[in-house]
Order: sequence, then C-alpha cells, then structure tokens
Amino acid sequence: MIESVICVGHGALGMLFGQIWQAAAKRQRAAGGAASFAFLATTERQLCFLAGGPAINGKAVDFAFVTPEEARPADLVIFAVKAGALAEAIRDARGAVAPGTILLSLLNGVSSEDHLRLAFPEAHVLTATAQGMDATREGSRLSYSHLGTITYGLRRRELEDAQQQAALARFADWFRETETPGAMLADMERQYWGKFMLNCGVNQACAYYNGPYGCVQVPGPARRLMRAAMEEACAVANAEGVTLGGEDIDRWIALIDTLDPAGSPSMRQDLVAGRPLELELFAGTVLELAARHGIDVPVNRRIADRLDGGGA
Repeated sequence: MIESVICVGHGALGMLFGQIWQAAAKRQRAAGGAASFAFLATTERQLCFLAGGPAINGKAVDFAFVTPEEARPADLVIFAVKAGALAEAIRDARGAVAPGTILLSLLNGVSSEDHLRLAFPEAHVLTATAQGMDATREGSRLSYSHLGTITYGLRRRELEDAQQQAALARFADWFRETETPGAMLADMERQYWGKFMLNCGVNQACAYYNGPYGCVQVPGPARRLMRAAMEEACAVANAEGVTLGGEDIDRWIALIDTLDPAGSPSMRQDLVAGRPLELELFAGTVLELAARHGIDVPVNRRIADRLDGGGA
C-alpha cells in the first residue's frame, strides 16, 4: 500500500497534479488513514514560492512541504522538475528513497528514468508520461483549462520482472484511489516514444515561432514544422525498435488541437521567461540518434541551430 508520497518539483506539473494528490491524502486521513503528500523543497524555495501567492485558476492553494533534511523514506517519490534540475532533485531526494520506494518521473525526454535507476538502484522506477494539459505558470500562479492525464506502465524489458510487476500493482491501486486522471498502458514503450515525438513537434515549433498552441493548430508554417519535426523523431524511434507511424502523428496532433489556443507548451514558456530551453531533450536527442543510425534530420537540425542558446 502506498501511503506516503513526496513530489520533487512544484512547478506547473507538480501544482497541476499535486492539488489532486494532496486532496486525496486529506480525504484518506479524514477516513482514519495515514496518507500524506508533500512537496520536497529547500526552505529558500518554499519561501520564494509562498511569497508569490500560490494559486490555481485564481484560487489560493496551501501545499504541504518538507525540506531535504526533514525528508524520510516515502512509499512513492514523483519527480516533476525540468531536465536541468534533475541532478539536484536526485541529491535532494536521497533521504526520501529507501529499498522498495517507487519512483515516477514526469520529465520530458527519454532519459530521466535511466538517470533515476542509476541513482537509486534500490528503488522501483516506473515509466510514465503526462500529456493533454495546457497549464501556464507565472511565478507561483497556475492557470489551465485542460488538466491532462498521466499514463504509466513498464518498459518491455521489465514485463517479466516480478518485483517491477508488484510495484506497478501497488502504484495502480494508489493511482485509482487518488482519482488521478489517466490509465495504465500495456505498451508504454510506444506511448513513451510517442510523447517524445510530440514534444519534438509542438514544443519546438511553438518556441521556433515564439507562438502559443494556436500557431500550430491552424494550417501554416508552424504546423508544417511541427509535423516535419515529429516525422524525423518517428524515424529515429523506429530505428530504436519502437514502431510509430503516420497514424500516431495524427493522434498526437489531434490532442494538441484540443488545447487552449492561448496556452503555450513548456519550451515556449521558458523562451518567454528567459529560462534555458530543454533543446537537448528534443532536437538534441533526435540528432544524436540520427547520427547513430545514419538518418538525415534537417528539420531538427535547423531548429537546434536557431534555438541553441535560447534565442529565437
């Protein structure tokens, strides 16, 4: 049974789903349970967050926090930071991870789970993706119209691992009890790489043209760039042994077409705020895999050349 949950990262994704997990923990405690949920953050980061008047869709929120020094082993630790902050998040989470702890990463890209496995070999790392949200964060204030969903499961190489299967079953029970939107998928490999393909398209196209979702939801150069970047990501995924095709591209683009046209994906938000771009997760990974497999990826190369260094 999962009772104690810690989330590392109180940005857009952390706040978005943290409101659900904290509410569920309160319900379970009111019913006599011992459930707990808290964000892990240094005192300095907590004070900065609180000073911004945290709110979701205009309503004030009051999240629980623990510092890295206060953290004790938890049943579940969720990582919801940017890729550039993962190393620090791993250091901060040391006290929260013990043998048997389940780890879940909501980071973009296709490498964070491997970093967690190397850092915490005693834990059980599940594979997950978060998609369909159109959240925009300004400081400690979050707004959204689509909550989105989380999908989770095991990689193909883990399907016969009894310990991973047991961890997955425990997580599935918690996921259902907390009423988190989403589902367990039998083929997480395809979902995982499909989400990567989507990010190579929508994140990079919106940053390239410095526009919101609306710029890729209508015919034009931004939508063409999005699809072309996704086609190249699809090609490298296929070379890595994951079967994706045009129907997968269409399915993911259809999801983007449902989002608030005024909202923006994370890379465009980072661009506007002057934060470092997660370019290495998307075009950088496509270029690396393309070189390994001898695939030409001119669109992702053009995106990388233009956005490298955060400029547009």
